Amino acid sequence: MKKVILFFFSILLFSLINLSAQYDIAGDYTISGKLGLGATSPLAGFHVKSNITDGNDNIITAILGNGFNHWTLFGGSTGGRIRGSNEGYLVIEGNPHGSGDNNIYLNPHSNSDVIIGTGEGNVGIGTSSPAAKLQISRNTSGKSLMLTGNNNDLDFLIGANGSTYGFYWRYKGTQSANNNDLELWANNQESTDKKVYTIHQDGNIFFGQDVAIGTTTIPAGYQLAVEGKIRAREVKVDMDTWSDYVFEDDYKLMSVDELELFIKTHKHLPDIPTESEVTNQGISLGEMNTKLLKQVEELALYIIEQDKKLNKLNDEIEKLKENK
Repeated sequence: MKKVILFFFSILLFSLINLSAQYDIAGDYTISGKLGLGATSPLAGFHVKSNITDGNDNIITAILGNGFNHWTLFGGSTGGRIRGSNEGYLVIEGNPHGSGDNNIYLNPHSNSDVIIGTGEGNVGIGTSSPAAKLQISRNTSGKSLMLTGNNNDLDFLIGANGSTYGFYWRYKGTQSANNNDLELWANNQESTDKKVYTIHQDGNIFFGQDVAIGTTTIPAGYQLAVEGKIRAREVKVDMDTWSDYVFEDDYKLMSVDELELFIKTHKHLPDIPTESEVTNQGISLGEMNTKLLKQVEELALYIIEQDKKLNKLNDEIEKLKENK
């Protein structure tokens, strides 16, 4: 009789291990050791193997729950939890009923990468309908994104790939003597980095490349090109020379006759650019002011010379009157 009972028990155990049938088990059971479902040599306390597919060549190992509010808990009754639904969504969250740390940690003790969204899906933080690969939304004022590096340099890249053809902002920490500068760098088609500008902590901006406003063309040799008007209360031009050499004793002033002949021939004053030169090439403020001042100083010399001639002529007239 004992042999018959042992024989039937062996058949039942073999059927459970191979999952060749469905079984409904009610009640509470405690199992010592490892439990394998479809696994003849379980490697954990609960080990499931399956060859059941969903029709899309995906093997279904387990289904936990049958409703959107059925949670699977980890670590205890107030542990982190997971739930999903037939709609296809999956919710992973720290248990709000936990008594301590209920954060969600991804790879906290490993150097492995964390990959999110390699397909066409988007990632939303603070929104359930992200409109971009990453969208961060909040309903109150405050910081939405923070990048910190403990005074180390931090780069934020926007470009074609992770190393070339793009732009990146760099926060300068220790390497800039803790000045907290923010720099914009361009990684151009020659794969060389060029610093576009630097923003100091005091708000001042320093440009490292040429700047164009209202135009896409910057003439060679110029660092700022503006197509349009510039309005300012004051403009200061640094100069290396000035026109006071006109008043030196050895300066040769052109005679009035020579000046008249030059004007008739060239239709402009000496050392002053022609109309065509100005319209085609523009003028340099510093250089032009120097040349105009030279004309004024030469005019002052002409006036002084004429005044001397008039005084001499008046003296001669007075003498003639006295001799009558």
